Amino acid sequence: GQPEPWEYLEASAIGACTVGMALTLTSGKLAKCTGETRPDYISMYGGTVAAGDVIPCIRVHEETIFETEWSVANTGAAVGQMVTIDTTGSKATAIGDTVRGRFIRPGTVTSTG
Repeated sequence: GQPEPWEYLEASAIGACTVGMALTLTSGKLAKCTGETRPDYISMYGGTVAAGDVIPCIRVHEETIFETEWSVANTGAAVGQMVTIDTTGSKATAIGDTVRGRFIRPGTVTSTG
């Protein structure tokens, strides 16, 4: 498939930002995404981000599969298990080495029964 096009959006004061960091829109500006919040964008920028900086990012679509690391060793994750985003905005949390997944909107998963 085709890669997602880069968008350039204004950010809040994120501080240290890495390529691959999950971002959300808060009051119209990019902010670090953590916990159970579904990210809107993924950072394509590595460096320090101050309030008002414009940074490159890609939009998160449900069809796009992302890959990251676990924030802690994971020996019990199951296929289809929901995980959260750690406090860095760059890794998945669970109690493995690598996780691949999609960010879906709540209520869009249906049973194939």
